[in-house]
Amino acid sequence: MIIPVINFYIDFPISWNKKDLKIFKYKVKYIAQKIFSLENQICDVINLNLTDDSKIKDLNKKYLNHNYETDVLTFRYDNDFTEADVIISVETVKSNAKKYKTTLMNELFRVIIHGILHICDYSDNTRKEKMIMRQKEDFYLKFLKDFENVSRKNS
Repeated sequence: MIIPVINFYIDFPISWNKKDLKIFKYKVKYIAQKIFSLENQICDVINLNLTDDSKIKDLNKKYLNHNYETDVLTFRYDNDFTEADVIISVETVKSNAKKYKTTLMNELFRVIIHGILHICDYSDNTRKEKMIMRQKEDFYLKFLKDFENVSRKNS
């Protein structure tokens, strides 16, 4: 199995200390590896960019002709190897966390998983596709919760 290289770009002020950032990166790598393995997919490089509403709105308009903010944009490039950009608006994720009464980290990981599922060719254009995507998000979020429970027991 190929484990993707994940490049992290954080263009949004997040108050994480070095330990929290290291844990966050480890969990992203863990869940990406789990998704690609179980979905039988390959991606060589993921560029994960945490940004703000202004930047994501500009990208959404430029590349998709949508003049609004969104929580995540995913772009996949297939050349000699597979590379993908997953761009997340932390502002929208924060707003959605409040709206859906969940934690910022839970919503952030839901959106990261959502972006990775797009890399695996899942779509969310129809009601049925949205339902499948939500089921997959819930499925993979459970892996993170199990991972956290095991980590706590071992520390």
